[in-house]
Amino acid sequence: MSTAGKPTAKAEARAQAQRERILVAAQKCFVVHGFHAASMANIADTAGMSAGLIYRYFKGKNDIILAIIERQLEEARADVAKLHATSDLVAGIAEVFQQWQANDPNITSAALFLELTAEATRDPEIAAATHASTALPPSTKAR
Repeated sequence: MSTAGKPTAKAEARAQAQRERILVAAQKCFVVHGFHAASMANIADTAGMSAGLIYRYFKGKNDIILAIIERQLEEARADVAKLHATSDLVAGIAEVFQQWQANDPNITSAALFLELTAEATRDPEIAAATHASTALPPSTKAR
């Protein structure tokens, strides 16, 4: 930490790397076990850290789920922006499909998508986040 009490750039980068490590591990656990059967201990074990360390970055499993939804929304926006910028739309779509087919951890898996959808029917907070992630931004809506 710096003298002003703010984290240094190095500390912020480390915290972001830890959060990402937790999210990747959680995503794997959710696909294998489902949201309800995946425990914080499973996630910690998959991430190679203690459950206590996870609580330093997330309040609980719901916060992890919400972070995964937000991350997927950011990735989807980046993919759409990339497709808008390309001169070869078919090649751009093919590239995204190949990433999905190769189980790229940055692309939502079908199993995780189904888990998110099912959880959204039970949890209003997850439902709101899921709905927000599927809403089109005003600039892309049909006129």
